[in-house]
Amino acid sequence: MRSSHSSMRACSRAVRIEVFGSTARRATAAPTGPGAGGAGASVVIAAMTASRAASDSARSRQAGGGGSIINTSSITAHRSNGSHLTGHGVGKGAVSSFAPHLAIEGGPHGIRVNTISPGLTRTPQTEAFITDKDIARTPLGRVGTPEDIAAVALFLASDDARFVTAADIVVDGGQSVVMPSNS
Repeated sequence: MRSSHSSMRACSRAVRIEVFGSTARRATAAPTGPGAGGAGASVVIAAMTASRAASDSARSRQAGGGGSIINTSSITAHRSNGSHLTGHGVGKGAVSSFAPHLAIEGGPHGIRVNTISPGLTRTPQTEAFITDKDIARTPLGRVGTPEDIAAVALFLASDDARFVTAADIVVDGGQSVVMPSNS
């Protein structure tokens, strides 16, 4: 099995790279309601602005053969885990909802638009929050890694995904199927 770095090198040699990916903000647990601020709004604005700019750019280069826009959403866009991530979830929900609309606009120009919705992913920012319960509640018996998400992005960017557009691909080891609401 090749490492993710060697896979990326092979992909970059074999595939003409015409890809744009966006991700916005890290999740912060905070209450919602009056005066709670607009955490979701900043996620929406950042992703929509970047995706729209990428789509407009790709359409202006129509002779270049289109491209792929890959946005990062979250499983919190689809399901709450009760941990005060409402702004994050609502913002990422808008990101997930935006992709099919942009895919319809970009399709005639050869532009594919997809979204990746990761579950809990082990990073330096999340390490302190991952518990044995999180691992036990994941059917695959572990939380995700950045490499898990990158592998899906590589697929979506490749010619192997040439007929995939308007999709929201959940990459969570099955977490969202068994995600508890408040435990």
